[in-house]
Amino acid sequence: MSADFVVHPDGTVDYPDTGCYTMSAEEFAAADTRQAWSAEPPPEPQPYYEPHHYEPTYHEPPHHDWMRVLKLVSGITAGALVIAAVIVLVTSLTKPVTLTNPSGYATATATQTVTASALPTTATQTVTAIPAPTQTVTAIPAPIDPEQQLRQIANGDRPFVSVRLADRWVPQLSSKRPGVVDQGIVWDNATTLREHLQLRERYHARLLWSGEWSTFSASNFWVTVAGITFPTSAGALAWCTSQGFDRDHCFAKIVSTTYPVEGSTAYNK
Repeated sequence: MSADFVVHPDGTVDYPDTGCYTMSAEEFAAADTRQAWSAEPPPEPQPYYEPHHYEPTYHEPPHHDWMRVLKLVSGITAGALVIAAVIVLVTSLTKPVTLTNPSGYATATATQTVTASALPTTATQTVTAIPAPTQTVTAIPAPIDPEQQLRQIANGDRPFVSVRLADRWVPQLSSKRPGVVDQGIVWDNATTLREHLQLRERYHARLLWSGEWSTFSASNFWVTVAGITFPTSAGALAWCTSQGFDRDHCFAKIVSTTYPVEGSTAYNK
């Protein structure tokens, strides 16, 4: 058991209560203390301090800037989240995609290694078929034989002649057959056709085949008459004169299927 000693400013020492009394300094100095301290060494004397008035000082507890700490923690957390997101993104882009089975059952991931081999290069030539140009061929009818053309014209004119010209005096402008010599020309069907077309255009002439009418003595002539009638032969002859024809190339003629040849023709003097 340790003993507590109290040293007073006047030099006195209070010892623990051992059932003895406390000696004064004089008594302590005169007493033989060797035996008293033989049990255990006396404590070292404590330094004396001048007593002074103690005024308690209030120390404000340390102030912690919690807002700054929170902001710092938030910034660190945000930075960590950004880094984590970048890591996840890079990882997802670089690692193979594994399909997730939403049913929760074990799934098997099939990995297939595809080896790309160089294919032989084949030159391909595209040939565009260009259709051949369309050639329009206009069928040129074979030239109609002049005799056939004369026949077609005469057949077409016959109704008009029968109704408008028959049994009246008309100016006769031409009568031709192949082999006839007139104006120094040996006539054939082609020259006869050409002459008739010219007279037709200028005098509205009509074509007759002499063999179809009773007033012609020869039955194989192509006869051209002007498309105008007169009640007398004198009227027809006057018309010939007015048009500048001579007596051999324009005279009066009756076209009929009932009249005889005699008396059906009149010439200028």
